[in-house]
Amino acid sequence: KRETDKAVELLEKARDLAPRKAEILSDLGAAYLEKSRAPQMIGTPARARVLNDALENFDRALEIAPDLPEARFNRAYSLQEAGDPAAAVRAWREYL
Repeated sequence: KRETDKAVELLEKARDLAPRKAEILSDLGAAYLEKSRAPQMIGTPARARVLNDALENFDRALEIAPDLPEARFNRAYSLQEAGDPAAAVRAWREYL
């Protein structure tokens, strides 16, 4: 398994144990984001699903801890990577 897949697996377990821990949700989102950047994911429907998983975790993290900078940054970057420039610009402005 790739290191990213292992990270996702471990962070999913951590999330299941502490579903209201914003830092874990943010880290899980970051692991999904990194997974979406793998060369074999580029241009595939699976990439869109993985980016959506990342965004869901960033959104949950921000519901719990609205000022968590890592989640704000990675959410904006994920929207940019997902090809949603209008949402990405809004998210970058929220981060800055």
